[in-house]
Parts: sequence; structure tokens; C-alpha cells
Amino acid sequence: MIRYIRFIIRFRWPVLAFFLGLTLVFSYFLSQAVLSSSVGELFFGDSPLYRHYLQRTAEFGNDAVAVIGFEDDDLLEPKNLERLDWVIERIKEDPDVERVDSLISVQHIESKGDDLVIEYYADLLTGHPERKAELLETLTTDNLTRDRLITVDGSHSLVFI
Repeated sequence: MIRYIRFIIRFRWPVLAFFLGLTLVFSYFLSQAVLSSSVGELFFGDSPLYRHYLQRTAEFGNDAVAVIGFEDDDLLEPKNLERLDWVIERIKEDPDVERVDSLISVQHIESKGDDLVIEYYADLLTGHPERKAELLETLTTDNLTRDRLITVDGSHSLVFI
């Protein structure tokens, strides 16, 4: 440490000039800094993709999720599931849509012995229409789907975009 201090004292003018030069270099970069009240503008500035994002957010009121309600006396009827699937496929065609969750995409997870069986409710309903009452009961009592994806009475469902 003593050698370091002696070095600084001995070459004080070159050390001072070095730090002065370093300060001037960093001052230049500081003068180029962008100050903004918005993090988006700070990082993305005038990017066309950022402008598109702002436009879509203004159009839909949010940048995360849009929700559509689906109502019928018998939501789990195969013709209703086909209609819902058709609507979801049209929604997915929009390039700005990342993912759509609904009765079509929700999975039924069940443990059978040592096996974990994962099936889509829509596939179960079309393949085994006689299980409709049982599956509706499961959907309306499951904490993950009840009042989020399907109402307790089973007549309203949501589509999350």
C-alpha cells in the first residue's frame, strides 16, 4: 500500500491528467444520455415496434389479456364446443395474439394408479359425451377453473386472449 501511495505522490500530475481525461470522456457520454419519465421511451425511443405496441395498448386498453364471454344453456354440447373452437381459430389468426385459453385448451389432469393422465376437456367431451355431467361438475368445482373459466352454474365461460 505504501508503494501505491508513493507512486501516486511521485506521478501526481500524470495521474491527475489521467483522471481528468477519464472525466471528460464520461462527461461526453453523460451529455448523450436520454432522460425520460417513461421506461418504454427510455429504452425504445422512436422504435416502430414500440409505437405499434402503444397503439395496440390504446386500442385494447391493456397489453396483457382480453376477455370474451361465451354463454349458452349447455356450454359443453359438442356443437357449442365446435363453435367455440371456430372462434378461437379465427382469433389465433391475428399475428398480435400470442395465446388463447378457453374450454378448448384447458386440461383435465387425473392420477390413475402410478400414472398421471392429462387430457383436454374438449377431447373428453367429444369422445365421451356420456361423461358431460361428470366433467361439468369437475370444471365447476375445481379451484383453478371455477369462476375463472366457467361459472358455477355452467352456463357462462370465458375466453382469455
